[in-house]
Amino acid sequence: MEEIKFNKENLPNGETMAYRHKGKGDKTLLLVHGNQSSSIFYEDLMNNLDDNINIYAIDLMGFGDSSYKNEHKTIKNWAEDVNEFMEIKNIKKAVVVGWSLGGGVVMELAANHPEKVIHLVLLASVGVKGYPMFKYDKDLKPILSEPIYKEEDIVKDPVLMVPVLTGIKEQNLGFFTEVWRKTIFNLNEPEKEVYKSYMEAILKERCFLDVSVALINFNITKEKSVIDGSGRIENIKMPVTWIHGEKDLVVPIETGLDSMKYFETKTDFIKFENSGHAMFMDEREKFISILEEIVKNN
Repeated sequence: MEEIKFNKENLPNGETMAYRHKGKGDKTLLLVHGNQSSSIFYEDLMNNLDDNINIYAIDLMGFGDSSYKNEHKTIKNWAEDVNEFMEIKNIKKAVVVGWSLGGGVVMELAANHPEKVIHLVLLASVGVKGYPMFKYDKDLKPILSEPIYKEEDIVKDPVLMVPVLTGIKEQNLGFFTEVWRKTIFNLNEPEKEVYKSYMEAILKERCFLDVSVALINFNITKEKSVIDGSGRIENIKMPVTWIHGEKDLVVPIETGLDSMKYFETKTDFIKFENSGHAMFMDEREKFISILEEIVKNN
């Protein structure tokens, strides 16, 4: 089995993007991670995919071992970094996969650089109208009629933002280990050392507030949510496959089902009955079979 190689590329915008690479051949697969993670979360998947697939897994700016010199305000900013990486690596076209936050990033990549994406694969992705956040009442129950979208309100969110920002600042490995055990690894827990490497990667994030604001203000549709939609979804003409775990506690499967109706192209929604937010870990063999088939046919 070929080993995964870790490297970095300097981008024209002054950023340095870290990435993992494995495989060879004329079929290229680009993997984009989610929030509070990095490309290391894809290592097990990469090690079990066909060696004849040319696989890249990147660290987005502000995550993992990539730099964060330029403050990012929109999901499109992160997508442009990915485009620059593809230019540097001479990746003309690829099957592009985005998990959670990464789904929003690759939707923007596909909308703004459609010639580079031959098939868009979305894994438990943020919805096409973003990731909503609300004010809370005195009992810390969300007030669904009062969404928030401004940074000054988001940073004070007592349920998600304050604990996570504090956990990152204090480099609290135990806090994130417990959060992930309850929300993402609630069905299948990685081996101890692998789990630890994932949590250490989370602590490297330097953009949690920025990316949270960007996710809440993401809307690629033609409709209004908390903000007006960009309408860029109409530029996504390549096939779209959305894969979602039925037991997802982070992004409800209903988000994926609702998002599908906004695409103006060939779409396929695949439900993983025995998966949570990380279906490529929870049902690895089933996921690999589907992904390899997509790559083979493109």
